Amino acid sequence: MRLFLVELFLFSVTLLLGILVSFRLDKALVVEGSVAPMGAIFLYFILATLFILFFIKKGGERKTFFFRLAFYLAVFFGGLITLSSFLENYAFIFLFLLLFIFTVKPIILVHNICIIIGISGVGAMAGLSFLPQQIAIFMVLLSFYDVIAVYKTKHMIKMAKEMIAARSLMGMIIPFHLRDFLSTSKKFFILGGGDVMIPLIFAVSFVPQNSVYPFVIFLFSILGLFFSFLIFISLSRPIPALPPIVLFLLLGYLFIELQVLYHIGIL
Repeated sequence: MRLFLVELFLFSVTLLLGILVSFRLDKALVVEGSVAPMGAIFLYFILATLFILFFIKKGGERKTFFFRLAFYLAVFFGGLITLSSFLENYAFIFLFLLLFIFTVKPIILVHNICIIIGISGVGAMAGLSFLPQQIAIFMVLLSFYDVIAVYKTKHMIKMAKEMIAARSLMGMIIPFHLRDFLSTSKKFFILGGGDVMIPLIFAVSFVPQNSVYPFVIFLFSILGLFFSFLIFISLSRPIPALPPIVLFLLLGYLFIELQVLYHIGIL
């Protein structure tokens, strides 16, 4: 239970911060629904996955550099969006100091702060650029991909190990003991960045429609997180966390749609 509460806290902070950032983003930067066709987006994702698989197998010593570069770029651009929403001109200075501290002393607490602000910014911007229907389709496809990546090809597990070795894990690190947040402990639980990013993007996609809907999706995502954690502790091995989370996100979407139909008098 303690482990889940820590996971829930990190998950909730990221989603709530991302939703808040989406409220503060300049609307002139976002055009609702102006995205590439869903088929093209999924094709790009498959090509990126194949590239990562090839790199894991053939990358050699360059893998460490590649994963570290990807980590720093993701945190920098996502964090800049997040921090600029609150600190404006001071965002770059704060972000630079944070990444410098992480480079010098990569303790779990600093790592998680980097991941939180990175995911919040990218998720807020992406969510405002997509329609809920598009994200619903994409996250269902991602759920099938998650199952294959963990149980069939197992490249998700391999990639996580490579990222841990490179000290550039794209996900939340949840140590078994709270004191280990101030260390580089090797005993920890991982919540993948995608398992946080997808619920955030989906929640934010409802912001142009109604300011309450994102929080409805947020509540349903917590239920999905809880069920994924139950599956994890029952199996005691790495699992694809996205499918149960997506299931509850879709239930949240159904709940919103039923509310809309009720209010316009169809139900």
